[in-house]
Amino acid sequence: MILIKAFWPVIPFFFVCIVILLLFAIYFNRKFNHRLNDYNKFKDFTVFVGIMMSVIGILLITMMPTSLQGHTINVVPFQSMRELYYYGTDEAIFNNLVMNIVLFVPFGFFVYLMTKKEWLTSIFGCLFSMSIETIQYILPIGRTTNIDDVILNVTGTLVGIILAYFFRKLEYFIFNYISRDKS
Repeated sequence: MILIKAFWPVIPFFFVCIVILLLFAIYFNRKFNHRLNDYNKFKDFTVFVGIMMSVIGILLITMMPTSLQGHTINVVPFQSMRELYYYGTDEAIFNNLVMNIVLFVPFGFFVYLMTKKEWLTSIFGCLFSMSIETIQYILPIGRTTNIDDVILNVTGTLVGIILAYFFRKLEYFIFNYISRDKS
């Protein structure tokens, strides 16, 4: 319930963006005669849509303006996490720590399925997070630029990589052992 409450302002726009993304993806698949008639093509399409959904969701949430005025920046690692631990409410701790991690889990999952390289996916997650923090500093949207957000976002990317790694192992098991039993 906390997730829905925290992300409520962007949920309707997110669904509109996803519907538009799916319509464009299906249109271009058909236009260029790229049929989803086997598992690998369907998986590639799903991974592409998953990456786009992750990027759209992350941008909608991280670029949502707040009522804060001016620019604030924290470049000392773990400083805001310590302050939050000592002075924040349970809800504030959850919203900051857990949400920053959860936000990047799908990104890490789908990018790893595309690249199949842990280090490359980690670098993409780090660069994407640093880009967001830089844009938050430049734009007058009342957001705080924080190195701790980058640390938590990369942690989320790593969790996504771990989940995708186990997904690929499960996928391999299903296609190599279960399909072999059918023959």
